[in-house]
Amino acid sequence: MRIFTHLQEINPKNFDNAVVTVGVFDGMHLGHQAILRDLLRLAEIKKGEGVVVTFDRHPAETLTGKAPPWILSLAHRMLILQRASAQNVVIMAFDEKMANLTAEGFIREILKEQFGAVGLVMGPGNNFGKGGEGTAKTARKLGKKHGIQVIETQPIIVDGKTVSSTAIREAILRGDLDEANSMMGRPVTLLGEVVEGEGRGRKIGFPTANLDLRGEILPPNGVYAGTTTYQRRVFRSMMNIGVRPTFSGDKRVVEVHLLDFQGDLYGLSIEVTLLAHLREEKKFDRVEDLVQQLERDRNRTRNAISNPS
Repeated sequence: MRIFTHLQEINPKNFDNAVVTVGVFDGMHLGHQAILRDLLRLAEIKKGEGVVVTFDRHPAETLTGKAPPWILSLAHRMLILQRASAQNVVIMAFDEKMANLTAEGFIREILKEQFGAVGLVMGPGNNFGKGGEGTAKTARKLGKKHGIQVIETQPIIVDGKTVSSTAIREAILRGDLDEANSMMGRPVTLLGEVVEGEGRGRKIGFPTANLDLRGEILPPNGVYAGTTTYQRRVFRSMMNIGVRPTFSGDKRVVEVHLLDFQGDLYGLSIEVTLLAHLREEKKFDRVEDLVQQLERDRNRTRNAISNPS
């Protein structure tokens, strides 16, 4: 997968018959996966290549000054898009200039003149251009004028609900991993860099990797069972999300204990899959009581995930 980090890098010579889709793609859920399939299908028909255009920030940050939390950080989106067989990804800065570009200007100046696009795939309800004037109907009219075929992907319905990033955020925030998983077509994952912690876990026999998640959304505080992939090996893992009340903590942290693992993860990015909620976060009167509970949590994790590979 080729990644272009600046729109200024782009010109028609970069692609052969570019078929483009534009969106945030936060979550890379079943709806996004359907868009990508349509993108690659149309690219094959056009004897060209698919180009996913995403943003360096959520458009709402520029438009309203307030953006929803990320399901996937930018780095995590790149990883999931690569797994989904995306051919090219362009990271576009959604700034004031982009926000004020008309639908006509976007089609002509960006898609046609810069990308040399021959196709555009839009998600359901996906608008573009100043004030959201670029509906699918408008895009088809403008596309015909500029030689760009426009198709619109149909919405995906799961258990009576339309799949969307908003619905997935809400499910994760209330701790409904099953609903979030069903809408994403895969388990909830977190990608973070392992940073220095206070070392308390190692002292009590449960060394943890402390994660900087770059703003990714979290489920409610508690202990979760899951897996962590490191150097192509999959380790059963238990994750604590919370403030560590036994140690009088007041800062929310994310700590992961990899079962049957020996090694140093500092400075590395690791992806953790959340598979089950084990218990609520709890304050223990004695550290010994916490250790006993962690041993029970570890046994439950081992039993819940029989084959981590």
